[in-house]
Amino acid sequence: MPAPSPASSASRFDQQPEQVTPLADWLLDNHWLAQSRDQLLATLKSEPLSAAELATRFGIALPVTQALLRQLKSEQLIRLHHDKWQPGSGESEDDLGEEAQLVLKVVRDQGKEGYEPGKLGPGGVELDPFITRKLPAALQQGLLQKGALQKQLRNLARLKYLVQLDGPIYYDAELYNQMVAAVLAGQQVGDLIDMASLKEITGLSRKYAIPFCLRMEMDGWVRREENERRVLRLPATQDEMEPA
Repeated sequence: MPAPSPASSASRFDQQPEQVTPLADWLLDNHWLAQSRDQLLATLKSEPLSAAELATRFGIALPVTQALLRQLKSEQLIRLHHDKWQPGSGESEDDLGEEAQLVLKVVRDQGKEGYEPGKLGPGGVELDPFITRKLPAALQQGLLQKGALQKQLRNLARLKYLVQLDGPIYYDAELYNQMVAAVLAGQQVGDLIDMASLKEITGLSRKYAIPFCLRMEMDGWVRREENERRVLRLPATQDEMEPA
């Protein structure tokens, strides 16, 4: 059900009328505020959405929608993940600095190719079109300073937004977890997985499959036995997919 029109429910009066709640620069009718919060939470339980998508769906001005989302987040009811708001608390991507968010986007855009800092070619710092063409000049300079990009990558890995493979090659943590889950699907502890099967399941070339296997070994999922990997454990829940 669409939310009531914010035109009569959100305003910037200097004096606070009765039955309104201040939120950021706005004064919101209490009934409208409660109803809108409930609708946002109910919608996000069914599907993650961005602030812009929510604003369009409910016909609420984007600045008001963003203020509502910040309020819900402050109460640890929602968090931002992959540019979408979803129920839950914990790490929220909007808490990252602007540079960190941009680096995270660069890595995610590389997909299964991974991101190799300093590499010449696709995904490399020098030729990365996102860094060289799309960033504001100040951010370009900041990220291209010696060690700045690597520092952001290491910090994002520490926060478990990224996973570092040997190389170093950086992967989006969610993508890594999805590939681990795919490799282990249908397996039992003690089963052996050959490299050909692993490459077929993950869609990785040998260049990336070997570092991926090494990371799985580091995280305790498998153990190498000659050219195969023996399954050591299986995830009981999604939470156990978190890399070490």
